[in-house]
Amino acid sequence: MIAVPLGPEGGAGQHPSVEGVIGPETVADLKGRTLLVDTFTEHFDAPVAVA
Repeated sequence: MIAVPLGPEGGAGQHPSVEGVIGPETVADLKGRTLLVDTFTEHFDAPVAVA
């Protein structure tokens, strides 16, 4: 799998379960809005930053 976000609402990528290119909506849902920071925060038991 590869997902290349272009800002919080754009990007493209490939996913093993989808034939062809995944669109910007899917990439934004997967990675674009948070860059997976929340996933790594949980994984490393890091404190959550409050904005």
